[in-house]
Amino acid sequence: MNSGQLFRLAVSDQSIQEVKLSRPIEGGDGLFFASANELLVVEGFGAKNPGITKLLFSNDYTEAAVTQKIESTKFNTPTAVKVIEGEMYVVNSQFNHLFKGKEYGAAQAPFNFVRFNLATLKKQGVM
Repeated sequence: MNSGQLFRLAVSDQSIQEVKLSRPIEGGDGLFFASANELLVVEGFGAKNPGITKLLFSNDYTEAAVTQKIESTKFNTPTAVKVIEGEMYVVNSQFNHLFKGKEYGAAQAPFNFVRFNLATLKKQGVM
């Protein structure tokens, strides 16, 4: 989360290899494979600009380019992402309120998630 790195674990021999990224991940949290070579990464608590970043992997998964980032005023420290039937759901954690309460104040109920339509995001050139 804090180092900006991403690692690949081989199931066959349990070896670990760092993935070379085009830029470090800020406040890395939730991960979701949108396709075989597209990984959605939540840049949440600790990120200067929280959002959902798309990584495109090389064929051998040793490198990944950070290609796009979705930012929204609806995010309140995003933590997890999931795609279901053409919709992307992002959970707001409010970790900033939990871990930096003096700076951000108490968390505000209700806790929620943000929904994006993937077709709309693609039309906008964001995904």
